[in-house]
Amino acid sequence: MALRFEQLSPEHDTDSFRSGAAYLDWALQHNALALQEANVSRTYVLVASGGQEGKKPIEGYITLEAGLAPTAFLSLLPEDALSQLIRSESTTRPGISPLAELPVVYLAYLARHERNQGKGYGDLLLVEVLRRAARVGSEVGAAGIYLVATMEGMRLYEEYGFRAYGDYPQKMFLSFSEIRKALEPLEPWYHGSRNLSPR
Repeated sequence: MALRFEQLSPEHDTDSFRSGAAYLDWALQHNALALQEANVSRTYVLVASGGQEGKKPIEGYITLEAGLAPTAFLSLLPEDALSQLIRSESTTRPGISPLAELPVVYLAYLARHERNQGKGYGDLLLVEVLRRAARVGSEVGAAGIYLVATMEGMRLYEEYGFRAYGDYPQKMFLSFSEIRKALEPLEPWYHGSRNLSPR
């Protein structure tokens, strides 16, 4: 089945979406379009290419927002330009206070339809998140991606390099430099054809 991402619109069938988690379904069905129209968030839906009549069925979705995350946890991450700035004690090169907050891409929601469980749709959705975050980070500036994972979703995020921090292990972060590392081996898979399909 050929797939593509589209920005959520009234032509998409949100009512029939079932992820297995009621709050993820509710967010898509009741909040996503209104928040998008208010320019608070953006929701992208994964749909099948084809000439189906009526509203388009949704195979999965992601919701992204601009956000802020505390810097303190970044000292636990591998050395990169950002962590070095936070650790900096130089008087000639200003650092970033560990009490400050940094701009991030906030992954508010990621869900696939329950009929797609175990078929790689979670990977496809997350790679789309990484690609969009990389674009934001290169054009506007963002430290990375921040999210609060479900217990079921933690394994997927860990596979792509996300790390837990703070006193709540479901809070997870992936720095901009790590996003680029994660994407590099995935680009051939993602761009293997004009049609997207789960691996």
